[in-house]
Amino acid sequence: MRRNRFSLVILTFLLVAGAASSSYSVSESAVLFLRIAPGSRASGMGEAFVAIADDATATHWNPAGLGAYPLANTWIDATIPSEYRPLQGIAVLRKGKGSNYLDYDIWAISPLGLIRYDNKNWYTEEIFSTKTDETVRGKVASYFNVVDETRLKEIVEKVAVANNQGTYEELVELRDRIVAVIPEDYSDLSTLISGLDSLVASYVLCLIKWDYVAKARKAFEDGYKDSTLTEGEIDRINFAIEKSLARFIPEELAVPYSASYSGELTSIASDGEILLIGTTDGLVQHNGLKWQRYDAESGLPSNNVTCLTNVGVSTLVGTDSGVVAFNGMALVQIDTTGGLPTGAVEAVGGTGPNDIYVVINHDLFHYDGETWSNTMPYTVVLDDSPETIARKFALYGSASEKEKYIVKFKQVDQPSPESDSLADSGTLLSPGAVVRVPYLAELKGKVSCIYVSADSAITVSYT
Repeated sequence: MRRNRFSLVILTFLLVAGAASSSYSVSESAVLFLRIAPGSRASGMGEAFVAIADDATATHWNPAGLGAYPLANTWIDATIPSEYRPLQGIAVLRKGKGSNYLDYDIWAISPLGLIRYDNKNWYTEEIFSTKTDETVRGKVASYFNVVDETRLKEIVEKVAVANNQGTYEELVELRDRIVAVIPEDYSDLSTLISGLDSLVASYVLCLIKWDYVAKARKAFEDGYKDSTLTEGEIDRINFAIEKSLARFIPEELAVPYSASYSGELTSIASDGEILLIGTTDGLVQHNGLKWQRYDAESGLPSNNVTCLTNVGVSTLVGTDSGVVAFNGMALVQIDTTGGLPTGAVEAVGGTGPNDIYVVINHDLFHYDGETWSNTMPYTVVLDDSPETIARKFALYGSASEKEKYIVKFKQVDQPSPESDSLADSGTLLSPGAVVRVPYLAELKGKVSCIYVSADSAITVSYT
């Protein structure tokens, strides 16, 4: 029999098939609270906790346990600048060969997009040294591993915005203003117009000297104060435009992390070696050196990724149309036809591709490698009825919740003839019979994560 335990914020319920009755004793001690065992984990183990004490309650059970992993003797604080708060998700990615915290970077989702912390500073972009024969397009194609021309064009434009001191619109406006008033009889008209067009085209190439652009603008505005331009004034404009065109891209090229994705950021996860970023327009992978994007054509049920959770060597990817697993190299399909309803996956968790829990439509479903179900086996105890079972599994304790649970209970396909007794809610079930019961009536609020431990304890956090 599988044992499942749900913990929702401060509401905790234990789903146990077994125990028919409990007995209680009343202590006559003067200070009763001193008899309460520190820690819910120790209490749940009948206070047999001395040998494995490894959490904060070890100060009571066995202080030697304070030296056990994962407790540490040092806390490292990282100040988060106000413009990056609040963080909506964090993950760590190895950058060194050791296991010290300095060998990992922290990646996070902030109001300004994807950011990185190297244990000293926060960054929104990567800085690359360039060679004289390199181009922005070539650098971007290599770093982001992009071959699709449309996608490459989008990224190049984002990189151009990050590396130019002005905007593309400023250049277009300056060109149009100058062309509109240049006399047709100007001796070097074709050279000036060609230079202005080249200036606009050089924006995405990052081949602009913006100090000369400023000189060209000033020469135009100073010369056109009287609403006319002399030959000499136009020559000065023409000279500045010619000088504003650079031969090489900047020696240092800034590549913003935001260029790696499109859409809005939704989630982030990492196994320490590979970083995954979920967005409303696909899944993005980063191994510290290269980026790779996955979409519906790559195997996602939908481009709208809603949640990510690491489970062993895989990462579960929830979307608004189902769930898949990422094994570090490719997306692995998971059968969602056997009992999983349609709808967005609000949260996902599990221990592997054949043991997955998801929340859809505020209901919890489990996948055992073959089928999906929102119920579990339960061994009937003495005096059990749908009403008593509903009370056991009620999270919030309201009458409406219990009624919803009973309705769901009666709709469950039962594995034995005892299912006939569910037609009458007042009928007692046969003790010892194994029936299937819903995990819960419903989950309220927004579920943020599902954690499943090795002993199948399930923790569902929500707001």
